[in-house]
Amino acid sequence: MALVSVESHPNIALVKYWGQRDSDLYLPYNSSISITLNSKLWTRTSIYTSKELKKDEAYLNGKKLSGAKLKRALRQVNYLRKNNVISKKAKVKIASVNNFPTGAGIASSASGFSALALALNKSFKLNLNKKELSVLARIGSGSAARSIYGGFVLWNKGKLKSGADSYAVQVKKENFWSELRDLVIIVETKEKKVNSAEGMQRCVETSPSFMHRIGEAESRVEKIKRALFKKDFENLAIETMHDSDRMHSLISEARPKFSYLNAASKNVINTVRAFNSNGIKAAYTFDAGPNAHVLTLKKNVNDLKQILFKIKGVKEIIEAKVGGGPKIIKKEVRVSK
Repeated sequence: MALVSVESHPNIALVKYWGQRDSDLYLPYNSSISITLNSKLWTRTSIYTSKELKKDEAYLNGKKLSGAKLKRALRQVNYLRKNNVISKKAKVKIASVNNFPTGAGIASSASGFSALALALNKSFKLNLNKKELSVLARIGSGSAARSIYGGFVLWNKGKLKSGADSYAVQVKKENFWSELRDLVIIVETKEKKVNSAEGMQRCVETSPSFMHRIGEAESRVEKIKRALFKKDFENLAIETMHDSDRMHSLISEARPKFSYLNAASKNVINTVRAFNSNGIKAAYTFDAGPNAHVLTLKKNVNDLKQILFKIKGVKEIIEAKVGGGPKIIKKEVRVSK
């Protein structure tokens, strides 16, 4: 049985991908920009291939997947089969494990499907370039298109129906801004009740200001790029917080009503705002989940941690740096036979 294992990392979007113009190919309405995080947060994925396998199998954090979750895990494999890139007879066993909460707003799908894209590329000798890897990662999860790269990453929304021009590019390498930190604030470890795909669709269909936000997001990507290139933390922080607020405002408009933020999440927002009362030194941002990301510079980390740990409901704070892209590893993710 042939084995390939990959380690990849989640990313945190400064301008969010929220809403799909094509829900089969995971094509976004707007471009987005993100930071890939370092090895403090990882997904490790192993793919097994053998003529002895009679059917596809997938495991996540030791649990065998079935139904809709299995179908989701096999999206990239079936995409390659459909396009005659790999044989329809080729069966796979996939095993993936995260060292952080799954399905709780820390982009476990980004790290998971970027890892699987690289593993499939190696296992089936596809010889895909970075652009093609980003497209393959996107087929599994939109945000995974960005985790193919380390550093600071832009995902172009693209215009083609085929999605061939909707892929990510690295705008700055991981060592560009070594002082930047992301404090990942864990307030919930349970999987969210409304998954990202469902939440997006509700917003597309029912949020009155959804289309207006698209233009805002495109403009904000350019503002954040300018701030990033200048290492202008204040403007990067302001735009990052505005975009997070805007996305969760859209969510509050959607029907049936739902929210990803809990009481602890809102207390993080208030704490960061108070911390910034004498100057912008931190930025909160939330993906589709209650767990917060607080961006800051190295010199502010200790002071921030002290006040964030005082918030009721904060279970853990992970200090992450800007990190690299996925890589082949020797460590195997074991599953039951």
